[in-house]
Amino acid sequence: MLLTGIVVGNHRTIPRYAIQTEEGYVVVDVESGDLAFQHVVIGERSAIEEYGHVTMLNHSTGETVEVFVEAVKATREFAIRLLRE
Repeated sequence: MLLTGIVVGNHRTIPRYAIQTEEGYVVVDVESGDLAFQHVVIGERSAIEEYGHVTMLNHSTGETVEVFVEAVKATREFAIRLLRE
């Protein structure tokens, strides 16, 4: 089953992004590929709901993005905190 989300925030100096999904926020560090504000991303729900390395599709650009999941089902406040660290 796939999970779709939209990029709603990013860290100022490192490639860390907050993605809003129907189940909360996922915070990821990009290892390969690009994400940007308001990009739509798609990934396997089972992979995104775990911490670690995940391959996602950036639906907005059509490219594959390799990320490390830092937080899953996070609140908005927690996602903001991770983007400011």
